[in-house]
Amino acid sequence: MKILEVRNASKIYGEGENAVAALNEVNLKIDAGEFIAILGPSGSGKSTLLNVIGGLDALTQGEIFFQGDKLSLDNDNRMSEYRRDKIGFVFQSFNLIPVLSVYENIVMPLILSDQKPDANYMSELMIHLGIESKKNAFPNQLSGGQQQRVAIARALANKPEIILADEPTGNLDTRTGEEVLELLTSSGKRYSRTIIMITHNESIAQKADRIVRIENGGVVSES
Repeated sequence: MKILEVRNASKIYGEGENAVAALNEVNLKIDAGEFIAILGPSGSGKSTLLNVIGGLDALTQGEIFFQGDKLSLDNDNRMSEYRRDKIGFVFQSFNLIPVLSVYENIVMPLILSDQKPDANYMSELMIHLGIESKKNAFPNQLSGGQQQRVAIARALANKPEIILADEPTGNLDTRTGEEVLELLTSSGKRYSRTIIMITHNESIAQKADRIVRIENGGVVSES
C-alpha cells in the first residue's frame, strides 16, 4: 500500500538571476513499510526533499500526498500535527537535550503533545535498542552510537508512520555506524515503520530496499 507520493515537486530559493532550483519536478512513490535510501552528493537536493516530505519546508510547486490525502503545506496547524503525529526524525547530530536523561529525551515528543508514555512500549523499545541500562544517564555520559540509539528511540516514541533519517551514521565510525544502521533497519521492520534515509554513501544506501539517486535536484534513477 502506498503511504507517500511526491508529484512534480520543485523548490526554488531566491528570485530572478539569483534563483536556485534545489528540487526540479521530482516524482516519487513510497509504499508502507519500505526502507528507501535517497542517495546523492552534497548539494544534490536530497536534504531539501527530506525537509519537504517532513513538512519542515514548503514546495514552490508540486504536491505531496500522505496516505492519499494532499498535505496542506501552507497550513501551519495541519503541518504541525503531521510532523508531530506521523513523522519521526533522526538527525546526524543526534539533537538530544543535554539537561534531560535518556528516558526524558525519548518521551519528549509525547510530553509536547500532551500524551502519556506507554511504559511497556518504552521499556520494550529501549531493550530492543540496547539502552535500557542507560535510561537515567545524560547525553554527555553516552558514546556517539548510544546517543544515536536514543535518537532512534525518540523518533519511534510516538509510533509515527514514517521515520526520516538525515545521514544517521554521518557522525559515527564505520563499525558503530553499521550497528546503528542495523538497529534502524530492524526497528523499521519490528514496528512496521516506513524509513526514508538520505545518504551520500553508496555502501550505506545498499542496506535499503530501494535506492533513489538524485542529482541536481532531480531523480536520475531508482534501483
